[in-house]
Amino acid sequence: MNAAAQGGALIFGEDIEISQRTMKSRIAQVFSEGYGRFKSYLRASFAGLSEFDAEDIVQQAAVSLLERDGGEIENLSAYIYASLRNGAKNLFRKRGREVSGEEPQRGGCSSAEEEAVKNELWDVFEKALDSLDERSRFVYMKTEFEGKSYRELSEETGEPVGTLLSRKNRAAKKLMAVLAEYLD
Repeated sequence: MNAAAQGGALIFGEDIEISQRTMKSRIAQVFSEGYGRFKSYLRASFAGLSEFDAEDIVQQAAVSLLERDGGEIENLSAYIYASLRNGAKNLFRKRGREVSGEEPQRGGCSSAEEEAVKNELWDVFEKALDSLDERSRFVYMKTEFEGKSYRELSEETGEPVGTLLSRKNRAAKKLMAVLAEYLD
């Protein structure tokens, strides 16, 4: 390999390193700014999570993303929320295994059973969310999970508020159609 080729490889390697540092910096910034919001999201979405559980899950998600090697993350926000959901589910699965060794409760559902139903419903919801077109999913995620206003999204995307409202409405209708049998 000649010196020019070696130099090009070195520059390419440096570019990757800079890109990874930029991504890690962005991840750290997002977690720093959204720490409280992420904890609130977890506590609101998963009944039974303590403040400490939510903190642990957020911190584990941050560490996991910061230690992640390579590859661009196309939609960081969706990736973070998926990591948070998965962390909460893993915690409940772990607890479910711990509880399953105990004597079953009489006269009603145990918390492990209720959590299993909630996890199943959440899995169905995630699949339904993934089935949405990218634009509708983006608007739904930003407004429902991140608390963004339509005006903020309009400024961010350059699209009219009415268009964003229509996308969110279509997304909500599709999600409700999929979830209807579970919500009866």
